[in-house]
Amino acid sequence: MSSSFPKDANSFIAIILDNKFTKTNQMGISDISIITLLSSMIDKVETISVLQEAKVTSEVKSILRSLIEQYIYFEYIFEKHSLDRSRSYFIHQRYEMFKNVKKMLDSCEKDESLRIKKRIDSIIRNDSSDCINADEAFTKYRNQFNDLFTRAKKKNGGTLNPKGSHQKNKKKWFNIDLDFTNTVYDLAKKAHQLTLYQCLYNSGSMTVHGVNATANFNVEKLDDSKELTEISLISGYDEKESLRLAIALTMRTILKVAHYYNIKKNSLPNHMTTKYKINIDFNRNQQELP
Repeated sequence: MSSSFPKDANSFIAIILDNKFTKTNQMGISDISIITLLSSMIDKVETISVLQEAKVTSEVKSILRSLIEQYIYFEYIFEKHSLDRSRSYFIHQRYEMFKNVKKMLDSCEKDESLRIKKRIDSIIRNDSSDCINADEAFTKYRNQFNDLFTRAKKKNGGTLNPKGSHQKNKKKWFNIDLDFTNTVYDLAKKAHQLTLYQCLYNSGSMTVHGVNATANFNVEKLDDSKELTEISLISGYDEKESLRLAIALTMRTILKVAHYYNIKKNSLPNHMTTKYKINIDFNRNQQELP
């Protein structure tokens, strides 16, 4: 199951690209968001599979945590207003990318900054973008990102926060309604994925921030009289539950993407619906894939 899933999942993406986009129906930025997000989830499944086969699994939780976050993104996007929400994701990603480029160039020595900028500007000009350099791209996506909040700001009297509110809205791509969805926790709650967040996403925080290193070691006293101690590295082999969960969440997402693009379940490659119909147990209640 683990080795064939990424190949089958990528074949599904190929079906979308081959059948849903033409010269008259070109891929839009919302489609780019959906397809690249799904591709990233598939890559993470493959990475977890490779690491588990090699029994090098200390960082699997970090990868799984990132995949869970992307799954929550999809749940939010497909809940309603999918075009607006996926467009917001795209604009946010581009804005963050060019903002980081600007920070990097500003931190470099002048000669090095000019050399790097020249190369980046060349890539941008050769891209299908309508921008001619990094500065223009940064300004474009910064303005588009700020514009995402315009409609909701009008309801608040032209500000991010309603008058008299003690809470503060943050500019996040998933908070374009300015309803105080400021964190992944808030997003998980909004997308009805709070149990997934609390049980699995949140538990991976220590791994992501690198404070779980001692959890990979076992210290055992061998001989009290000689004060001999053995310190051994635990392999961290994961019983494949992380891989099963990663496949299950990605398969759920594939089925929602298929529905979004009006692709029937029986059209999925290699009988995916049957092969990967996996039960997910969050609350010890079996929840089958749709």
